[in-house]
Amino acid sequence: MPADLRRVKTYLSRALKHRVLNKARFVTWLEDVLADDFGRVLAVNLYIDLRTRSLAPALVIDVLDRMATKAPSLTTARNGFYLCVEQECQPGCLCRHPSKPPALAPGDQYARILPLLSMIDYYLRAALSISPNAEAEDEVRRKFYGAGPRTRLGIVKNTWRGQMNNVWLTSLTLLLKSIDGLPDGEKGNEVRDRLGFFGTDAGTLVYVAYPPDFDNVFIPTSLDAHSGCYFFLSPPPPPPPAWGLTCSLASGKKGMEERVHLAFDGLSDDYRSEIIGDITRPSSPDVHYLLDQALSRT
Repeated sequence: MPADLRRVKTYLSRALKHRVLNKARFVTWLEDVLADDFGRVLAVNLYIDLRTRSLAPALVIDVLDRMATKAPSLTTARNGFYLCVEQECQPGCLCRHPSKPPALAPGDQYARILPLLSMIDYYLRAALSISPNAEAEDEVRRKFYGAGPRTRLGIVKNTWRGQMNNVWLTSLTLLLKSIDGLPDGEKGNEVRDRLGFFGTDAGTLVYVAYPPDFDNVFIPTSLDAHSGCYFFLSPPPPPPPAWGLTCSLASGKKGMEERVHLAFDGLSDDYRSEIIGDITRPSSPDVHYLLDQALSRT
């Protein structure tokens, strides 16, 4: 095991082992997490969050103890941890970073990025009484992204959330800068890779821009991630962090800055959406590069 990972393992053991209810299970879990490439990124995130006091140890211990007493079905130790967050611990875990992030630069806005089909499936199908298929996608493109008068997002009344009861955001200014000058066929690929959207190998990405005065946001921690969020990395110190960081799927490309907010009911017409671009090629993440990026932030 590399020296950096040994340091992570030692720290987590010292910080958590004496306080968990089932010490033997914790030791086994930590060994299993560090045996898996994606699990090592989780371990590094926990190390960063605990060492910088971005997370109270009690929150992590609560997840580990619930795993011991009411474990979800496990495929890996990493998935078991995040499934427990998703299924058991969300109200006490999400958006718990103690620092208030600084305001955006004047003229900037927050933006959520998601696949168009997800936008249709989770938010527009009820409002338009459509099913998520090719015909519905054509209708949505015409109504929400066409050249003429557009349907406004105030028709979305259902809960605005991600896979969990939180939503990940980036800076609209940085998003647009990241694709400026790229060919149309590469814009979706670039954003997919830099956000770490693992397994998103087709479809169209869109963004939803928030009202300029929206500021109820938090710096993400490892507990704001989920079982499908492989490559989020907690921000390193010092100084106090302003953003979370993603880890790009493409070697040599920078990740993107992200913050989170809790779920809320419905949108207003002050929200607007635009197409980023189509994903035209599959991703091919290098897990060793991803782990190196994680360790570089310790």
